[in-house]
Amino acid sequence: MLISLLSSLSLIAPAVAGGGPWVVGDNQTSLYVGTESQRLESLAQSSGSYADDVIDVGGISTFGAKGILSYGLTPRIELEGSVPMYSVRALRDDAEVCDLLASNACDDNRGVGVITLRGKALMVDEVYGPPLSVALGPELRLGELTADTREQLTNIGEGTTDLGAFLALGRTGILGSAGAWSSSGEFGWRHRFPNTNYDGGLSVPGNEFYANIEALFGGSLRWAVGPAITAYARPDGVDVEELLSNPDYTQDKDRLSALRTYAFQAGAKALVRSSGRITFSTSFYRTLYAVNNPSDVTTITVGLTVQDLFKMGPDIMSY
Repeated sequence: MLISLLSSLSLIAPAVAGGGPWVVGDNQTSLYVGTESQRLESLAQSSGSYADDVIDVGGISTFGAKGILSYGLTPRIELEGSVPMYSVRALRDDAEVCDLLASNACDDNRGVGVITLRGKALMVDEVYGPPLSVALGPELRLGELTADTREQLTNIGEGTTDLGAFLALGRTGILGSAGAWSSSGEFGWRHRFPNTNYDGGLSVPGNEFYANIEALFGGSLRWAVGPAITAYARPDGVDVEELLSNPDYTQDKDRLSALRTYAFQAGAKALVRSSGRITFSTSFYRTLYAVNNPSDVTTITVGLTVQDLFKMGPDIMSY
């Protein structure tokens, strides 16, 4: 029983494509297909989420679908591509901020979002003794398809090409007699090739940093639940109040990507597995604090991951 459990521990972490430092394996594939629903009503200014100058945006609702395909190039190197589709609409296009920004700021939008290509190399593998698995990788994001509507509050991207790099850490372990746990974190940086420059040499948009951390716990290998947090920062830019008060900024097509922004979200994830290759996953996030960013974002995702996509025949694992 112990040997079977140890050999299956790796399943608890990479069950959702792209998660943690783990890779899918040599010549193996993983496909994630999921949906995302998001809603927000308020925009924090430079004083943050809990100040009394938060702006009511009348409500913006987003529904999206995403596919993520991962392929194991070698036992320790994985390639990944993701393509999202979004529909974004303002619930009240007569909100004051819509008039302040003009330029059809609250029009409905539908289309392909930012396409992402990533590589991941597992540098340190806990299976062979180290206390953590460690992976490094590059990232390329292609946002040109979102450029035409980037000035809108309902945009689906900022119309840029981005280059980045990330570090992923993770560990798995046995929980009780039949369960398992995993924890992982990803920390990344993106260089945003600017669309323009503002006075003083400010690149628009500026470079970004992010972190995603989660932990999952399951009484068996069939399911796991746990907390998750995510943080995002773009340190260079202008504040919302400066944007709204300066016509040079307000009327500029890249006004929203000119904002310096910070956001912190927390929530939970849950996974339920079939007898081997299919995993159902869902997550819930809520913004806890934001600066120059939506202050009350609620995000819910639901998806399925198929491991070893092109393998024929029934699932082969047993629990």
